[in-house]
Amino acid sequence: MNAVLDSVYNNFEIGLEEFKDATSLTKREKAQKLASQIDLLSRTPKGLLHLFERSLELEEAGLFENSAWANPQKQVPGLVKGTLMAGHPTSTFEIISELRTLSYAMGKKGKADITKKEASTFLEEALVHNLEFAFDELTEETRSKLTPQERKKVVTHYKFLMEKADLSGIKEKLVEEISMVIAQRPVVSRSVRNLSRACVRIAYRCGNLQKSHCRS
Repeated sequence: MNAVLDSVYNNFEIGLEEFKDATSLTKREKAQKLASQIDLLSRTPKGLLHLFERSLELEEAGLFENSAWANPQKQVPGLVKGTLMAGHPTSTFEIISELRTLSYAMGKKGKADITKKEASTFLEEALVHNLEFAFDELTEETRSKLTPQERKKVVTHYKFLMEKADLSGIKEKLVEEISMVIAQRPVVSRSVRNLSRACVRIAYRCGNLQKSHCRS
């Protein structure tokens, strides 16, 4: 098993170096090869951590150039789920882009014109819209559209974000989302449960939040 894991990491390093050295004629081919290695790494927490630590290096190398992820400050949280549901390579690029955004949210510096606050706000809103992935409680529609491999990848990614991201500003967004869901008829009980659970979990992490505001 260790030999297999080592091979995945080694192939990622080889793919990244080949991408950096690629000419304009071979850049796209090398990007696709690199994306395949990112796809494999993104299926485990350890692999995601490795990708997170290399995300700004990937950005600097030009992985996002001429793509829908070229400008992280222009990404729309409400569109994230559809992108994740599209499967590889689209979901893979979305995940590595969000890991890059997490780097900016933590105050790291890269080439993109996005502030720490903008990055944090995007991640908060993306999490609120995709709590089914964070808690691995997918709707029937979502389950029917994701392969087992893609489900594992997306769920692992959102659990990683829940663990690593600063969620101190997310309370208001969760309360707003709960209010919107409850206003629907009939009430979508799973959505309310996930939102409430997120409030409680975040309340434990952020001492300035009051759990009483988040109970269903």
